[in-house]
Amino acid sequence: MNEEVRKIAVIVPRYGEDLRGAVPEFAYHLVKRLKSFYSIDVLTSTASDFETWENSMDDGETVDDDIHIIHFRTTQTRDMASFEKLDELRRNLGIAGGMLDQKRIYEQGPVVRGLIAYLRENVDRYDRFLFVTFQYFPTVYGLPHVAEKSILIPFADPVKDEKHVNYKIYRELFDSARVLIFRDENEKKFVSRVVKKSTVGKVVAGSGIEVPDYLADPDERIDAIARFRKKYGISGDYIIYNGRICKETGCDEMF
Repeated sequence: MNEEVRKIAVIVPRYGEDLRGAVPEFAYHLVKRLKSFYSIDVLTSTASDFETWENSMDDGETVDDDIHIIHFRTTQTRDMASFEKLDELRRNLGIAGGMLDQKRIYEQGPVVRGLIAYLRENVDRYDRFLFVTFQYFPTVYGLPHVAEKSILIPFADPVKDEKHVNYKIYRELFDSARVLIFRDENEKKFVSRVVKKSTVGKVVAGSGIEVPDYLADPDERIDAIARFRKKYGISGDYIIYNGRICKETGCDEMF
C-alpha cells in the first residue's frame, strides 16, 4: 500500500467509550490513536448489548472528540439460546457451507443492512476500510463490497474460534481482504493456515497496553506491585485474566 491514505472508515459491531468487551474496547482505543494521523469515520450499530443486538442508541451521525460516528439500526434481535443450538446442530451434523452458514451469520448479527448499503454506495469516499473482528455480519457482508481497500483485524482466538475459521464463508472472507492485521504471532499462524491467496498481506501489529507515566520509574513499579499484592492478599506467583467471564472467551477451559 504505497498510495497516500487520508480518510479511513472503521467498521465494528459495537462502538462506544462505555461499552465493555474486547472488540469494542480495542476499536475505541485504536480509533483514538488513528485520529491523530487520519480522518476517521466509525461505522457501527445502534446496539450496546451483543447478546440481543437490541437498538439502544439513536441512529444517524454524531461527533465525539473529533471522530465522526455513524450508527445504523439493527433489523433483527438475537436469541443466544437459539444461536447456540444452531451452532451445535451445525457441528454435530457436520453440515458446512451454503444456507446454513448464511443463517448463522444473520443469527450472529448485528444485522445492519443500512451499513452494508452505505459501504456499497461510498467506496470512493474512503482510502481504506478497516474491519475489526471477522465473525460478524458487518464484516462478512460488508468487506466484499470494498475488498480492494479493505484491512481486516480478525480478532481470532485459537481457543474459541478453532471451528469457525474453517467455515467456507470465513475462508473466503480472509482471501478477500487486501491486508490482514494480527495482534500477535499466534493469531497470525492460526488464521494464515486457511488463507489461500498469496496476494493477501499479513502484518503483526500488536494491540498495546496503556502504562501510567509514573510507572516508568523502576522504584514506583516495585511499590505498585507491593501495593497490589497487599491489597489482594497475594504471596506467591499469580496470573491476571482481563476479559469477560463466559464460555465464549474460553473461560470454561481455562478455569
